[in-house]
Amino acid sequence: MTCTSVDHDLEPGNAVESVEADCEVQTETMDLASINSKLFHVIVCAGCSLIILLSFLLATPNYQQVTLGSVSIPELCTFKRFSAIGCPGCGMTRGFICISQGNWELAWYLNPASFLMYGLIAYQIPYRLIQLARIHAGWRPFSEAWILKFLIATAIILLGQWILRLIYATGIA
Repeated sequence: MTCTSVDHDLEPGNAVESVEADCEVQTETMDLASINSKLFHVIVCAGCSLIILLSFLLATPNYQQVTLGSVSIPELCTFKRFSAIGCPGCGMTRGFICISQGNWELAWYLNPASFLMYGLIAYQIPYRLIQLARIHAGWRPFSEAWILKFLIATAIILLGQWILRLIYATGIA
């Protein structure tokens, strides 16, 4: 953002001093927003990279548990522990692992929404790097208004597939 001075027929120096003060405040705000924006993009990119990396390093030897080498990782779904029913995201971790290992049929069986979420997470890595490059070059980042719409659609898909699983598991359909 650039600040420009406006020449008015006011007392000498008043209009210019006011505009310069506004410019300083805007510049400080822009710098803070830029730093926050950079940090946000770095954190999201690193988190998504870690998720994809772990999906390659983890294994599902019996397709019910997740292991890292010989260490078994306990099930983390609190909803399933308390209700004995899987949540909409149950099977997502194992689905990610299966996608990374090329076992797409099993990934679909574990949680069909795994493909959507895996794609979204994988997409974030180059997208965030491009955003960081744009910020570094002094350009505006791309608009992220689409993300909220996409997250709402993803939540609807997760809930929809979960409801269908519940219906078919109980034999209602």
